[in-house]
Amino acid sequence: MLSVEDLWFGYPGGAPVLRGASLRLEPGLAVGLLGANGSGKSTLLGAVTDSIEGKREGLIKADLDAAGPIGYATQDVALYQHLTVAENLTHAARLATRRWRIADLVERAVDDFDLGALRERPARFLSGGQRRLAHLACAFVHRPAVRLLDEPTTALDFETRQKLIGLVGEWRAQDVAILVTAHYPEDVEELCSSITVLSDGRTYDLGPLGGYLARQRRLGYVEHVTDDGAVKLTELHSPLGSIDDLQRAAAEAGIGGADALHSVQVKAPSLRDLLRRDPSLRAAVGEEPR
Repeated sequence: MLSVEDLWFGYPGGAPVLRGASLRLEPGLAVGLLGANGSGKSTLLGAVTDSIEGKREGLIKADLDAAGPIGYATQDVALYQHLTVAENLTHAARLATRRWRIADLVERAVDDFDLGALRERPARFLSGGQRRLAHLACAFVHRPAVRLLDEPTTALDFETRQKLIGLVGEWRAQDVAILVTAHYPEDVEELCSSITVLSDGRTYDLGPLGGYLARQRRLGYVEHVTDDGAVKLTELHSPLGSIDDLQRAAAEAGIGGADALHSVQVKAPSLRDLLRRDPSLRAAVGEEPR
């Protein structure tokens, strides 16, 4: 649906923020774009959609016959505060599609995002989570086949966040191509099927999320008795992913013999586990740039 190759971008008067970033969005897949604050995640989305001012070089190809106009939900909520939710949706639909489709698209967006109870409420009277949901509905009211979401879970309560996770799953089933930027690993794990890291202006494609996690060193948890008689849970690395391997790692770490081990558990690491050990993502970007 959308491919970005060797994209360079710099704001006026500044050094390049993006230095050869590449992406590929395919139908039914959701790519999670991870990166530290200031790494250029929002800049990448703005450069792809040509919605920010600056010097851009590189190749951006979109199958507009299949995808139509790209949908882009920015990190900052963009609503007319004096207009109702329905009026905001109507205005957004007018900018993105033909007039005869507007009424139907607005009703479908209200249903999709469960905004029926809020449709006649002015945006200024919405809660933070409600504003975020209405903002997403406006961004995608034209039902685009490519959807870019910049930090979509900001200000969402648990119930609304679960609603968004369900929506993304529905979009993937409809062969929508999705890109999600995120700070939190749980967002990527619950919303996305693959992971890309943006660091130093370049993208590093780590592939399908499950496959990437499986390639990492496994973690082990050993519950043991300390010298003072307390029970402690210690995290260890278990490269071979076996109980015997973990017990050897415990012995090498100076943790007592078998009699002192209450429990031994090996598991594949979560994305949060990896980021906790490497907050800068430097180990992850040891992979080849995409």
